[in-house]
Amino acid sequence: MAVFAVHLSGEDYQESAARVEEVFPNDSHYKLSERTYLVRTDRDASTLVEEMKFGSEDRLTGTIFKLNSAFGGYDNRDIWDWLDEMERA
Repeated sequence: MAVFAVHLSGEDYQESAARVEEVFPNDSHYKLSERTYLVRTDRDASTLVEEMKFGSEDRLTGTIFKLNSAFGGYDNRDIWDWLDEMERA
């Protein structure tokens, strides 16, 4: 299973945020900020772009980055716990 960072751009980012939570229910997403989520999935980036409806007639915009296992930083412990759980899945 892979982890992707989803960055929501544009003025309608709240609609994109709701879409993230719809496409990735429960513990398959982690909200880092109002515009940035981590998501856990077996899908590839191009499929995620389609599911998020980025660039569609809804005019949702954002960027999806596939992360490798090299994480670092100093932040909320929940983030690291979520990432650790992802690596074990």
